[in-house]
Amino acid sequence: MRVAPGEVSQLEEVLASNQAILGWAKLEGVHHAGVTQAEIKAQLRHHADYYANGEASIAQAAGSIYRFLHEIKAGDYLLIPDEKDFYIAKAVGEGPVYLADKVAEDSAYRWNIEFLNDKQPIFRKNAPDNIQTALGHRQTVTSANNCLEDIPLVLSQNLLLNFRKNAYEFYHQQTLQVLCSPDLQLLHLKGMIADLLPKGSILPGDLEVYQKTSDIIWTTHDIFDDFSLNLIIKILPNRADSPIDVDELHQILEEIQTQIKELRVEEFADTPIILMVITTGEFTESCRQEEKSLAQDKFLAIKLIDREQFAKAYSEYLKATLSRRYPNLKYFK
Repeated sequence: MRVAPGEVSQLEEVLASNQAILGWAKLEGVHHAGVTQAEIKAQLRHHADYYANGEASIAQAAGSIYRFLHEIKAGDYLLIPDEKDFYIAKAVGEGPVYLADKVAEDSAYRWNIEFLNDKQPIFRKNAPDNIQTALGHRQTVTSANNCLEDIPLVLSQNLLLNFRKNAYEFYHQQTLQVLCSPDLQLLHLKGMIADLLPKGSILPGDLEVYQKTSDIIWTTHDIFDDFSLNLIIKILPNRADSPIDVDELHQILEEIQTQIKELRVEEFADTPIILMVITTGEFTESCRQEEKSLAQDKFLAIKLIDREQFAKAYSEYLKATLSRRYPNLKYFK
Protein backbone atom coordinates (compact mmCIF):
# COMPACT_ATOMS: atom_id res chain seq x y z
CA MET A 1 0.00 0.00 0.00
CA ARG A 2 1.10 3.56 -0.73
CA VAL A 3 1.21 6.02 2.15
CA ALA A 4 1.02 9.28 0.21
CA PRO A 5 -2.45 10.83 0.61
CA GLY A 6 -2.89 13.60 -1.94
CA GLU A 7 0.52 12.62 -3.39
CA VAL A 8 2.19 13.82 -0.18
CA SER A 9 4.35 11.14 1.45
CA GLN A 10 3.42 10.28 5.03
CA LEU A 11 6.19 7.71 5.39
CA GLU A 12 7.96 9.55 8.21
CA GLU A 13 4.71 9.65 10.19
CA VAL A 14 4.09 5.97 9.41
CA LEU A 15 7.54 5.04 10.72
CA ALA A 16 7.22 7.24 13.80
CA SER A 17 3.69 6.18 14.75
CA ASN A 18 3.81 2.53 13.66
CA GLN A 19 0.54 3.13 11.84
CA ALA A 20 -0.28 2.69 8.16
CA ILE A 21 -2.08 5.76 6.81
CA LEU A 22 -4.82 5.67 4.19
CA GLY A 23 -5.94 9.21 3.35
CA TRP A 24 -9.51 10.19 2.30
CA ALA A 25 -9.89 11.60 5.81
CA LYS A 26 -12.93 13.77 4.90
CA LEU A 27 -15.07 10.70 4.32
CA GLU A 28 -17.26 10.04 7.34
CA GLY A 29 -17.80 6.70 9.04
CA VAL A 30 -16.47 4.55 6.20
CA HIS A 31 -14.60 2.42 8.76
CA HIS A 32 -17.78 1.31 10.49
CA ALA A 33 -18.79 -2.33 10.18
CA GLY A 34 -21.17 -3.10 7.35
CA VAL A 35 -20.22 -0.18 5.11
CA THR A 36 -20.29 -1.20 1.42
CA GLN A 37 -18.22 -0.07 -1.54
CA ALA A 38 -21.40 1.49 -2.99
CA GLU A 39 -21.73 3.71 0.07
CA ILE A 40 -18.07 4.69 -0.17
CA LYS A 41 -18.56 5.61 -3.84
CA ALA A 42 -21.57 7.74 -2.95
CA GLN A 43 -19.48 9.77 -0.51
CA LEU A 44 -16.63 10.13 -3.00
CA ARG A 45 -18.99 11.67 -5.55
CA HIS A 46 -19.69 14.50 -3.09
CA HIS A 47 -16.01 15.34 -2.74
CA ALA A 48 -14.88 16.93 -5.98
CA ASP A 49 -11.53 17.71 -4.36
CA TYR A 50 -10.94 13.96 -4.25
CA TYR A 51 -12.24 12.76 -7.61
CA ALA A 52 -14.09 14.64 -10.30
CA ASN A 53 -12.83 12.72 -13.30
CA GLY A 54 -15.26 9.87 -13.69
CA GLU A 55 -16.66 6.70 -12.25
CA ALA A 56 -13.56 4.63 -13.04
CA SER A 57 -11.38 6.67 -10.69
CA ILE A 58 -14.09 6.69 -8.03
CA ALA A 59 -14.41 2.91 -8.26
CA GLN A 60 -10.65 2.47 -7.95
CA ALA A 61 -10.50 4.75 -4.91
CA ALA A 62 -13.46 3.00 -3.29
CA GLY A 63 -11.71 -0.34 -3.79
CA SER A 64 -8.57 0.89 -2.00
CA ILE A 65 -10.57 2.36 0.87
CA TYR A 66 -12.64 -0.81 1.32
CA ARG A 67 -9.59 -3.10 1.26
CA PHE A 68 -7.80 -1.02 3.87
CA LEU A 69 -10.74 -0.63 6.24
CA HIS A 70 -12.65 -3.90 5.79
CA GLU A 71 -10.42 -6.58 4.24
CA ILE A 72 -7.15 -6.21 6.12
CA LYS A 73 -7.03 -8.40 9.21
CA ALA A 74 -4.58 -8.62 12.11
CA GLY A 75 -1.55 -10.65 11.02
CA ASP A 76 -1.76 -9.64 7.36
CA TYR A 77 1.43 -8.44 5.69
CA LEU A 78 1.67 -4.88 4.36
CA LEU A 79 4.26 -3.94 1.73
CA ILE A 80 4.96 -0.21 1.93
CA PRO A 81 7.04 1.19 -0.97
CA ASP A 82 9.55 4.03 -0.70
CA GLU A 83 11.26 4.94 -3.98
CA LYS A 84 13.92 2.23 -4.50
CA ASP A 85 13.15 0.45 -1.23
CA PHE A 86 10.16 -0.96 0.59
CA TYR A 87 9.17 -1.91 4.12
CA ILE A 88 7.38 -5.03 5.35
CA ALA A 89 4.94 -4.74 8.26
CA LYS A 90 2.15 -6.75 9.86
CA ALA A 91 -1.26 -5.42 10.82
CA VAL A 92 -1.91 -5.63 14.58
CA GLY A 93 -4.89 -4.86 16.78
CA GLU A 94 -8.62 -5.43 16.42
CA GLY A 95 -9.15 -3.29 13.35
CA PRO A 96 -8.55 0.12 11.76
CA VAL A 97 -8.53 3.26 13.88
CA TYR A 98 -9.93 6.74 13.22
CA LEU A 99 -8.11 9.79 14.62
CA ALA A 100 -10.36 12.83 14.39
CA ASP A 101 -7.50 15.21 15.15
CA LYS A 102 -5.68 14.03 11.99
CA VAL A 103 -8.42 14.93 9.49
CA ALA A 104 -6.71 18.19 8.52
CA GLU A 105 -3.54 16.22 7.71
CA ASP A 106 -5.57 13.73 5.64
CA SER A 107 -4.32 10.91 7.85
CA ALA A 108 -7.26 10.05 10.09
CA TYR A 109 -7.82 6.47 8.88
CA ARG A 110 -5.05 4.19 10.10
CA TRP A 111 -4.05 0.63 10.90
CA ASN A 112 -1.68 -0.19 13.75
CA ILE A 113 1.26 -2.10 12.35
CA GLU A 114 4.41 -3.86 13.49
CA PHE A 115 7.41 -3.33 11.23
CA LEU A 116 9.47 -6.41 10.40
CA ASN A 117 13.15 -6.64 9.38
CA ASP A 118 14.11 -4.42 12.35
CA LYS A 119 12.20 -1.57 10.70
CA GLN A 120 14.87 -1.43 8.00
CA PRO A 121 14.02 -0.86 4.32
CA ILE A 122 14.63 -3.59 1.76
CA PHE A 123 16.09 -2.85 -1.65
CA ARG A 124 13.41 -3.55 -4.27
CA LYS A 125 15.81 -5.34 -6.60
CA ASN A 126 16.50 -7.87 -3.85
CA ALA A 127 12.86 -8.99 -3.99
CA PRO A 128 11.32 -11.59 -6.34
CA ASP A 129 9.66 -10.34 -9.52
CA ASN A 130 6.08 -10.69 -8.25
CA ILE A 131 6.82 -8.48 -5.23
CA GLN A 132 8.49 -5.90 -7.46
CA THR A 133 5.42 -5.97 -9.70
CA ALA A 134 3.07 -5.50 -6.74
CA LEU A 135 5.13 -2.56 -5.51
CA GLY A 136 4.80 -0.95 -8.92
CA HIS A 137 1.00 -0.72 -8.83
CA ARG A 138 -0.27 2.86 -8.70
CA GLN A 139 -3.40 1.99 -6.73
CA THR A 140 -3.23 3.03 -3.06
CA VAL A 141 -4.13 -0.39 -1.65
CA THR A 142 -3.68 -3.50 -3.78
CA SER A 143 -4.21 -7.14 -2.89
CA ALA A 144 -0.98 -9.10 -3.38
CA ASN A 145 -1.78 -12.59 -2.12
CA ASN A 146 0.53 -14.07 -4.76
CA CYS A 147 3.44 -12.63 -2.74
CA LEU A 148 2.63 -14.45 0.51
CA GLU A 149 5.07 -17.32 0.04
CA ASP A 150 7.92 -15.00 -0.92
CA ILE A 151 7.73 -12.59 2.02
CA PRO A 152 9.29 -14.94 4.65
CA LEU A 153 12.05 -15.73 2.15
CA VAL A 154 12.74 -12.04 1.54
CA LEU A 155 12.84 -11.38 5.29
CA SER A 156 15.28 -14.22 6.02
CA GLN A 157 17.42 -13.24 3.05
CA ASN A 158 17.48 -9.59 4.04
CA LEU A 159 18.72 -10.45 7.52
CA LEU A 160 21.84 -11.76 5.82
CA LEU A 161 21.95 -8.75 3.52
CA ASN A 162 21.84 -6.41 6.50
CA PHE A 163 24.43 -8.54 8.27
CA ARG A 164 26.77 -8.34 5.30
CA LYS A 165 26.22 -4.61 4.91
CA ASN A 166 26.77 -3.97 8.61
CA ALA A 167 29.76 -6.30 8.65
CA TYR A 168 31.26 -4.47 5.67
CA GLU A 169 30.85 -1.09 7.41
CA PHE A 170 32.20 -2.56 10.64
CA TYR A 171 35.29 -4.02 8.97
CA HIS A 172 35.87 -0.77 7.08
CA GLN A 173 35.99 1.16 10.36
CA GLN A 174 38.09 -1.53 12.02
CA THR A 175 40.57 -1.50 9.13
CA LEU A 176 40.90 2.27 9.38
CA GLN A 177 41.58 1.97 13.12
CA VAL A 178 44.25 -0.64 12.50
CA LEU A 179 45.92 1.47 9.82
CA CYS A 180 45.94 4.49 12.15
CA SER A 181 47.39 2.54 15.08
CA PRO A 182 50.96 3.50 16.05
CA ASP A 183 51.44 -0.15 17.07
CA LEU A 184 50.85 -1.46 13.55
CA GLN A 185 53.70 -3.79 12.61
CA LEU A 186 55.09 -4.09 9.10
CA LEU A 187 54.55 -7.86 9.21
CA HIS A 188 50.84 -7.41 9.96
CA LEU A 189 50.36 -4.87 7.18
CA LYS A 190 52.18 -7.13 4.72
CA GLY A 191 49.80 -9.92 5.68
CA MET A 192 46.79 -7.71 4.91
CA ILE A 193 48.31 -6.76 1.57
CA ALA A 194 49.00 -10.42 0.77
CA ASP A 195 45.27 -11.13 1.27
CA LEU A 196 44.52 -8.78 -1.63
CA LEU A 197 47.05 -10.20 -4.08
CA PRO A 198 45.78 -12.38 -6.93
CA LYS A 199 45.82 -16.08 -6.25
CA GLY A 200 48.76 -17.81 -7.86
CA SER A 201 51.17 -14.91 -7.36
CA ILE A 202 54.77 -16.02 -7.78
CA LEU A 203 57.44 -14.85 -5.36
CA PRO A 204 60.85 -15.10 -7.07
CA GLY A 205 62.96 -17.59 -5.14
CA ASP A 206 65.98 -15.30 -4.78
CA LEU A 207 63.78 -12.79 -2.95
CA GLU A 208 62.42 -15.03 -0.20
CA VAL A 209 65.01 -14.10 2.42
CA TYR A 210 64.90 -10.46 1.39
CA GLN A 211 61.09 -10.41 1.62
CA LYS A 212 61.07 -11.32 5.30
CA THR A 213 62.64 -8.05 6.41
CA SER A 214 61.99 -5.66 3.54
CA ASP A 215 59.27 -3.02 3.32
CA ILE A 216 58.60 -4.07 -0.27
CA ILE A 217 56.68 -6.98 -1.77
CA TRP A 218 57.69 -8.19 -5.22
CA THR A 219 55.40 -10.67 -6.98
CA THR A 220 55.04 -11.88 -10.54
CA HIS A 221 51.73 -12.60 -12.23
CA ASP A 222 51.28 -14.64 -15.40
CA ILE A 223 48.84 -12.66 -17.55
CA PHE A 224 49.04 -14.90 -20.63
CA ASP A 225 51.09 -17.98 -21.42
CA ASP A 226 53.96 -15.88 -22.75
CA PHE A 227 53.49 -12.67 -20.77
CA SER A 228 54.15 -11.89 -17.12
CA LEU A 229 53.92 -8.76 -15.04
CA ASN A 230 55.92 -7.75 -11.97
CA LEU A 231 54.20 -5.94 -9.13
CA ILE A 232 56.38 -4.15 -6.61
CA ILE A 233 54.60 -2.87 -3.52
CA LYS A 234 56.38 -0.31 -1.37
CA ILE A 235 54.89 -0.17 2.14
CA LEU A 236 54.96 2.97 4.28
CA PRO A 237 53.40 2.10 7.67
CA ASN A 238 52.79 4.39 10.63
CA ARG A 239 52.33 7.49 8.52
CA ALA A 240 49.02 8.72 9.89
CA ASP A 241 50.33 12.19 10.76
CA SER A 242 52.74 12.86 7.92
CA PRO A 243 51.40 13.08 4.35
CA ILE A 244 53.83 12.03 1.62
CA ASP A 245 54.88 14.85 -0.69
CA VAL A 246 56.41 14.82 -4.17
CA ASP A 247 60.01 15.10 -2.96
CA GLU A 248 59.63 12.07 -0.73
CA LEU A 249 57.94 10.14 -3.52
CA HIS A 250 60.86 10.88 -5.86
CA GLN A 251 63.21 9.62 -3.16
CA ILE A 252 61.15 6.42 -2.84
CA LEU A 253 61.41 5.84 -6.59
CA GLU A 254 65.18 6.19 -6.48
CA GLU A 255 65.42 3.77 -3.54
CA ILE A 256 63.29 1.21 -5.38
CA GLN A 257 65.52 1.48 -8.45
CA THR A 258 68.56 0.87 -6.26
CA GLN A 259 66.95 -2.10 -4.53
CA ILE A 260 66.04 -3.65 -7.89
CA LYS A 261 69.67 -3.42 -9.02
CA GLU A 262 70.92 -4.87 -5.73
CA LEU A 263 68.59 -7.84 -5.99
CA ARG A 264 69.89 -8.73 -9.47
CA VAL A 265 66.99 -11.00 -10.32
CA GLU A 266 68.00 -11.22 -13.95
CA GLU A 267 65.27 -13.60 -15.10
CA PHE A 268 62.75 -10.85 -14.35
CA ALA A 269 64.75 -7.99 -15.81
CA ASP A 270 62.67 -7.74 -18.99
CA THR A 271 59.30 -8.13 -17.28
CA PRO A 272 57.20 -4.92 -17.06
CA ILE A 273 56.98 -3.50 -13.56
CA ILE A 274 54.07 -1.78 -11.86
CA LEU A 275 54.99 0.03 -8.66
CA MET A 276 52.35 0.41 -5.98
CA VAL A 277 53.06 2.65 -3.01
CA ILE A 278 50.79 1.91 -0.05
CA THR A 279 50.75 4.22 2.95
CA THR A 280 48.78 4.20 6.18
CA GLY A 281 48.64 7.98 5.81
CA GLU A 282 47.86 10.24 2.86
CA PHE A 283 49.47 11.71 -0.23
CA THR A 284 49.60 15.42 -0.91
CA GLU A 285 47.58 16.78 -3.81
CA SER A 286 50.80 17.44 -5.73
CA CYS A 287 51.59 13.71 -5.53
CA ARG A 288 48.18 12.88 -6.96
CA GLN A 289 48.64 15.34 -9.80
CA GLU A 290 51.94 13.75 -10.82
CA GLU A 291 50.90 10.14 -10.23
CA LYS A 292 50.80 9.26 -13.93
CA SER A 293 53.81 11.26 -15.06
CA LEU A 294 56.10 9.94 -12.31
CA ALA A 295 56.42 6.52 -13.94
CA GLN A 296 58.38 7.88 -16.92
CA ASP A 297 60.62 5.14 -18.30
CA LYS A 298 61.25 3.43 -14.98
CA PHE A 299 57.94 1.65 -14.50
CA LEU A 300 54.96 0.63 -16.57
CA ALA A 301 52.76 2.47 -14.08
CA ILE A 302 52.76 3.86 -10.55
CA LYS A 303 49.72 3.62 -8.30
CA LEU A 304 49.45 5.50 -5.01
CA ILE A 305 47.19 3.91 -2.38
CA ASP A 306 46.38 5.90 0.76
CA ARG A 307 44.80 4.75 4.02
CA GLU A 308 41.18 5.26 2.94
CA GLN A 309 41.69 3.48 -0.40
CA PHE A 310 43.37 0.52 1.29
CA ALA A 311 40.64 0.28 3.93
CA LYS A 312 38.00 0.21 1.19
CA ALA A 313 39.86 -2.47 -0.76
CA TYR A 314 40.30 -4.60 2.34
CA SER A 315 36.64 -4.22 3.26
CA GLU A 316 35.72 -5.41 -0.25
CA TYR A 317 37.94 -8.43 0.32
CA LEU A 318 36.11 -9.18 3.56
CA LYS A 319 32.77 -8.73 1.81
CA ALA A 320 33.83 -11.27 -0.80
CA THR A 321 34.79 -13.63 2.02
CA LEU A 322 31.30 -13.26 3.47
CA SER A 323 29.85 -14.00 0.03
CA ARG A 324 31.71 -17.28 -0.10
CA ARG A 325 30.50 -18.09 3.39
CA TYR A 326 26.89 -17.51 2.28
CA PRO A 327 26.93 -18.85 -1.31
CA ASN A 328 23.14 -19.04 -1.58
CA LEU A 329 22.75 -15.30 -1.12
CA LYS A 330 22.29 -13.92 -4.63
CA TYR A 331 21.94 -10.21 -4.07
CA PHE A 332 23.84 -7.46 -2.35
CA LYS A 333 22.65 -3.86 -2.15
